[in-house]
Amino acid sequence: MGKVLVTVLDWGLGHASRSSRIIRELKNLGHDVILASSGSALEFLKIEFPQARIFSLPSYRIRYAKHQTLNLIWLFLRLPHFFRVIHREHLETEELLRLEKVDWIISDNRYGCYSGKVPSVFLGHQLTVPLTGWYAFFQPIINYLHVRQIKKFSVVWVPDDPTFSVAGKMGYVPGISPIHIGFLSRLSAPSRTTEHPFFITVIISGPEPAREKFSMQMERILLQFDEPCMLIRGVPSDPLPSVKKKNLTICHFLSTADLNEVILNSKYIISRSGYSSIMDFIATQSRVLFVPTPGQPEQEFLAKHLHDQFASVYLEQSDLSPSAIRSALTQVKPLGIKSTGNLLQEAFRSITFAAN
Repeated sequence: MGKVLVTVLDWGLGHASRSSRIIRELKNLGHDVILASSGSALEFLKIEFPQARIFSLPSYRIRYAKHQTLNLIWLFLRLPHFFRVIHREHLETEELLRLEKVDWIISDNRYGCYSGKVPSVFLGHQLTVPLTGWYAFFQPIINYLHVRQIKKFSVVWVPDDPTFSVAGKMGYVPGISPIHIGFLSRLSAPSRTTEHPFFITVIISGPEPAREKFSMQMERILLQFDEPCMLIRGVPSDPLPSVKKKNLTICHFLSTADLNEVILNSKYIISRSGYSSIMDFIATQSRVLFVPTPGQPEQEFLAKHLHDQFASVYLEQSDLSPSAIRSALTQVKPLGIKSTGNLLQEAFRSITFAAN
């Protein structure tokens, strides 16, 4: 078996969450896996894989603007910083290859984690950034920069199903021929009929300050319900225990097993429409009300795409209220999305063959 370096982007916890499925599969196949990341994703990996060798990479330090309409402008202004991080993480990746004798690399959206010396996989669902309005003027430029960077990798994996596509047009870009590896989730479907001790569980995720703002807003709203609810703040570095406020249980972070149990025992879920979260709820067959992060093109696109293609339900964050949520929940059904099969195993075999 080979030695595999898995690197993970620190944009919230979604990339680390889905990569944990790949890490476990690699370990089950007998590969020696070493990990590298930064920020909250690094903290997540330390919790999920306490015995693993984990290295620190430069942080992208991704934050959203205080005003949602400025998010894209803010990210465009940060491009020089992102390119500096990409250069630094590439140098550190080459050093890891030299020290650890790595056979191949899987990079979850870390653009500098590649090498011409070993097979390098770029894992990503957003090959095209869905820009709208006057921002669409920049689409060809962004696509060009994206393709130029991704082509430095040996192969591109898209965690999507070729038949029941969740990524839609985001999973393609001219100049790249991706391999679809199926949905990735660390969670599992119910094996039995479950009780619903929680009426609503809200799962918070994403960069600051949007994460904290959403968390505080949902706490105020959930306290107005009579039924028992849970709020998971999504902060793996916060050691504080869970607290109870009236009908509401608030916790900062849950292990994979505990999160799976809570989700399966919740009648409804409220969550951001992040790609990794969607894949988790496909796995658990949950009833989900999506709330896209304001000014985040990917989540806004995914919320609308799922609504149009799979009849899912979403609300804008500015429209949230107890009455609006109750009304929306009457329309929520489990996502009717299936997976073709374990395409990931086939992808592993192709890379293993190339490494040998």
